[in-house]
Amino acid sequence: MASSAQDPGVFVLHLEGTGDGAAQRFRYDLSAALEDRVPLIVDLTDATALESRVMALLVDSIAVCEDQDRPCVLLVPEAAPPPV
Repeated sequence: MASSAQDPGVFVLHLEGTGDGAAQRFRYDLSAALEDRVPLIVDLTDATALESRVMALLVDSIAVCEDQDRPCVLLVPEAAPPPV
């Protein structure tokens, strides 16, 4: 997981890997991103899998962004498998 502040008007999170460590880092970085109250981009192009905890955090973050009237974008790879 890596966060990026290249553009001060946008917060970008890159989700990489799986497991408890990835979920904990994602929770920490997502909390920081939501405090900034800027548009949020979650880049899933390097994610190998999404665990239920990460999915729950994504759903919660989308809800927070909607409540705050700010954009939240999920980037997925073109070769993403079809939804189940």
